[in-house]
Amino acid sequence: MLERFDKENIACFLETQSQKNVEIYKRYDFKVVEKGIIPKANLEHWAMVRLPKKIK
Repeated sequence: MLERFDKENIACFLETQSQKNVEIYKRYDFKVVEKGIIPKANLEHWAMVRLPKKIK
């Protein structure tokens, strides 16, 4: 799916509540754009984005 997003020049956004997942997504070039705590749940929360790669 990431290849398709690259071909169509589409950014990809995701959210996770797991630090382990953050490290996995970073391997696929996702960057953390926001980190916080979910109110009343006391859960850490990360928002991540991956910009499309330039296709040669």
